[in-house]
Amino acid sequence: MKSFTQPDAVAPFLADTSGLRDAHCAAVLCPQTIDEVPEVLARARSTGQPVTLSGAHTATTGAALPYGGIVLSTQRLTRIDTVVAADDGGRVRVEAGVRRCDLQAACDPHGLLFPPDPGEDKATIGGNLSTHAAGKRGFHFGPLRNWVDALTVYLASGERLDLRRGQCVADDTATLRLTTAEGRSLAVPLPTYRLPTVKHAAGYLGGTGLDAVDLFVGAEGTLAVIAAATLRLVPAPQETFYGLLLFADEEQAWHAVVTLRDRSRGDPRPIDRRWGTAILEYFDAAAVDILRPALGPLPTGTAALLVEQFTSHAGSAERRTEWRAVAAEIGARPDVTLWAITAAEKQRLADLRYRIPTVMNATIQRTGLSKVSCDMAVPDGRLLDYLGQARALLRAGGIRTVGFGHIGDNHIHYNQLPETNAEHARAKAIYDELIDLALALGGTVSAEHGIGKLKRTYLARMFGEDGIAQMRRTKHALDPDGLLCPGNLFDVRDPT
Repeated sequence: MKSFTQPDAVAPFLADTSGLRDAHCAAVLCPQTIDEVPEVLARARSTGQPVTLSGAHTATTGAALPYGGIVLSTQRLTRIDTVVAADDGGRVRVEAGVRRCDLQAACDPHGLLFPPDPGEDKATIGGNLSTHAAGKRGFHFGPLRNWVDALTVYLASGERLDLRRGQCVADDTATLRLTTAEGRSLAVPLPTYRLPTVKHAAGYLGGTGLDAVDLFVGAEGTLAVIAAATLRLVPAPQETFYGLLLFADEEQAWHAVVTLRDRSRGDPRPIDRRWGTAILEYFDAAAVDILRPALGPLPTGTAALLVEQFTSHAGSAERRTEWRAVAAEIGARPDVTLWAITAAEKQRLADLRYRIPTVMNATIQRTGLSKVSCDMAVPDGRLLDYLGQARALLRAGGIRTVGFGHIGDNHIHYNQLPETNAEHARAKAIYDELIDLALALGGTVSAEHGIGKLKRTYLARMFGEDGIAQMRRTKHALDPDGLLCPGNLFDVRDPT
């Protein structure tokens, strides 16, 4: 097992994009096999040090930042087992440190696809599972949990749980009854609070009938160390093409979203055999302004949607014809809509999209101030309410804001880019109002980035103190000494 304590070697584990400061740790330990994970946990127990889990340093909420103790890095847990084909696609078991791009590269020779795409190819599967990251294809393929068949996790005690979907579900008292590989029985009380009916990555799932696998996905490392996972795969499409649809204004794009969302989801056939989109992404007027140098002259206020069609060789031409008709029906401008069919066209569109974070990052580097970024989602029927009220709040705040994201899931990342400390304080206050708005509309405080250490107060606002107490009881049953990722989701207290 590799370990290091030198400041220059430890430094990469002490920063992310959350803006949280003063992270520190005694050592970083990098097990080379999952069998070495219990050794790290044994060291933590013997010294009373907490353990913080770290993947690829792509987190945005401080979940992987240590404040004392040991960092357990999964960066060397990179084994990918043989891809196994099945009638519905396939399965593959991977260790937690496998990067998403390497997983897909292993699937490509078999003509298979791992559908979840959080948008960061270097992110690790373990990190994605810990935060329940979903990304753009969640619109069609659903949440990440849907694609997890089994988990191997280690409790803080060093004991192993081998969990397979369907084998252990919560009973009618909302209790999971687990048995470790070493033979110890555990009764784990689950939260019973009401969960929002939206894309959601905030706190623990619970209730009767919950599958044990789903408790650990999205728990942000607070319940166990996810060491390996068996993932479901689907047949990769023979072809894909993209469309960047531009609209006269944001309201027109919003109404087009409702049409595209409902029509695409309303057809149960496989998406590569019919018209429909695997993604439904939004770029507000400020985001489109960043793209103007590449798009050419556009009226002020232009907004855009990005779609992706899976198709076959035989059906590709028909699907393109259908999309052009639909684009005209919903009011997209035919003179500036971009269709990306060839590899070169897809690369141009990818480069175009990359301009947006590049420009935002340049602003952050120039000002030295972190962006204030939203990750909320609301139910289908409240999307237009949320968009209209959120825009009014942001405009009234007067801070430059760039909005984009997974609008098909009613999930937009509004990024406020303050220029001064006063603006940064005002941006936080506006963010606070946006949280209240999303909750009032039946939404969630986090749809994919998780809570980490940055957003704990908002999780408490969403579920209340009783809800947080229920989460603490769940954690206490699995990690009674509070060693794993303390400070993520909530501060650890006596569950009584």
